Amino acid sequence: MKSITVNIHGMTCNHCIMSIRKELAKVPGVLVDEVTIGHAALRINPAIAGEEEIRRAVEAAGYSVLEINEENQDSPGHGKEIRK
Repeated sequence: MKSITVNIHGMTCNHCIMSIRKELAKVPGVLVDEVTIGHAALRINPAIAGEEEIRRAVEAAGYSVLEINEENQDSPGHGKEIRK
């Protein structure tokens, strides 16, 4: 499993959080760790799910992905950007 953070545009409330969580939870290979306004922390199985599946889930909820960052395993708390 790979830890990633997704920066999401358009979220403003708890309903937004629940909508994003619901759509991401539907994606095979994705475990939702936390969703807050503007961000989602996920663990993904790269053999099953990738950036495109995550983008589609966020867009299905009515929002857009600003960027996806891979968590740097060598330095906890610091992400490595993988795509803008």
